[in-house]
Amino acid sequence: MTLRPVSPALLEPPVNVLRLSLHPDGMAPRITNLPEWRAHLLARLRRQAGATGDPRLFSLYSELEAYPGGHGDELVAFRGREIGPGVNARSDSELDTYIRATLATAHHPCGTCRMGVDADAVVDGSLKLRGVQNLRVADASVMPDLVGGNINATVIMIAEKAADMILGKSAPAPVSPCVRHAVR
Repeated sequence: MTLRPVSPALLEPPVNVLRLSLHPDGMAPRITNLPEWRAHLLARLRRQAGATGDPRLFSLYSELEAYPGGHGDELVAFRGREIGPGVNARSDSELDTYIRATLATAHHPCGTCRMGVDADAVVDGSLKLRGVQNLRVADASVMPDLVGGNINATVIMIAEKAADMILGKSAPAPVSPCVRHAVR
């Protein structure tokens, strides 16, 4: 079985991920739970359009809503039986029970001491814990959300920045684009 390629027109800049996901010539035929995914994306877009009043978002919503909402079947041959929660678990209560019994972290906990400037932020921009003197937090807990990849490099950067602030070192001068490309 060969998967149909994505239409090159959908990959021309600026690429819109929502359009790419739901367009019949995009990823839609490959998404096994297309009706649910489509409903989720449209609901998020509708909320965002309503909150911002941006006419471009309303236009995008109308366009995406007009796409067919069928169920892609190109991957059916690769789909096995449902592993969990099982075919009989469908009510919110049954799904909640399953989630509570099987939930695990992504092994990259973060955000428990969110950094920011608002009243809900636990740590300020200098990584100082609000309300406690001489204590800084320099780990993934200051990140408001996970990064798109492994958090190791991000945590190292946070720790290096904390060390520099504790030692009173100022940030290095910005490197001009000309110098950056000349150095190899």
